[in-house]
Amino acid sequence: VELEKAVADFGNQPTIAQITTAVMLEYLDFRLPDLDWRSGNPALAAWLPGFSARDSMQQTQPPAS
Repeated sequence: VELEKAVADFGNQPTIAQITTAVMLEYLDFRLPDLDWRSGNPALAAWLPGFSARDSMQQTQPPAS
């Protein structure tokens, strides 16, 4: 609930909090795909694709296995 509220205050300059949030949400998708965190957190769900598309996030993705 707190992260859902905080996303409205995320600025354009990435912070460690934003990076950590994105990594955590992507990890949830990877390890717990049935969790469906998006339905209860629409602001985070809308924010994640844009943040994940950043060059810095793309360049640090783990290699596909």
